[in-house]
Amino acid sequence: MLPELVGWKERQLKAVDDNPFVKIVDSATYEEAKRARTALVKARTTVEKQERLIASKLRELRVRVGEASKELVSITLHHEQRQQHEVKQYEAERERVRAEKQERERKRKEELRNTVLEIQARVMGTIDGMTYETIEKVTHDIETFYKEADPERFGEFELLYEEHRKQLTKALKEKAAQLREQERMREEREELERMRREVEREKMELQRQREEALAKQREEERAEESRQRALKEEKERAKREAERERREKELLPDREKLQHFLDSLDFSDPVPELGDTSSKNLLEGMLRGLASLKGELQTELSNLI
Repeated sequence: MLPELVGWKERQLKAVDDNPFVKIVDSATYEEAKRARTALVKARTTVEKQERLIASKLRELRVRVGEASKELVSITLHHEQRQQHEVKQYEAERERVRAEKQERERKRKEELRNTVLEIQARVMGTIDGMTYETIEKVTHDIETFYKEADPERFGEFELLYEEHRKQLTKALKEKAAQLREQERMREEREELERMRREVEREKMELQRQREEALAKQREEERAEESRQRALKEEKERAKREAERERREKELLPDREKLQHFLDSLDFSDPVPELGDTSSKNLLEGMLRGLASLKGELQTELSNLI
């Protein structure tokens, strides 16, 4: 053993004894394990520094020093590595826990933000679907919802929630005002249309009354024309009747004379007895012809004016 290395083995062994393996179960043991690891590392690096010092002085003893150094390092290296593994394992577990906590926090924030966005979308959809007839109900429902809602439950997204609430409240008022204006304009158009139809109806009624009056006037004119025509015809008929009576009186002597003459045209002699058929037929024809001629003459006499 080199004089420079005398007592180093005992130091290394003491370092192992002073820094036994620590099983990490919590933060306190984690700190204790790190302290033990640091002490063991320091024991190792101190030997390695001594190695470099001896090597610089005794280059020719480099190999021997190296072997002795390795022997000394091997005393604590295993313990160091075991402790290092324990420390790394604990740190990995702690990192896993931290990552899980961070993921839970991320999901929590995402859920809160999504809830705020869903509320915005739902309320905006209700506003978009609002009609003039549902203004009062929709306004009451939205105002009641925001009045009963607790903004603090949205945590760090409370400001976003409040911003959306203000925007949606403004949008609700604007939509209600727009619907009321549209309804006012619709009622105004309907009133104008009603007035137009009323004017049109009055015009048609006046036209109908004028047409009825004109038709009545024409009917009265036609009735008057018919009456005048009837009067005229009656006058003419009376005139003709008077003329006919005058003519009858005037022609009465002549009619009596003609009647007497017609009455004289009577074959008073007995009808002769004829033996020939042709003669008999001629006689019958003569009698029929005389009777017909007498009838015609009597008719003409009656119609003599």
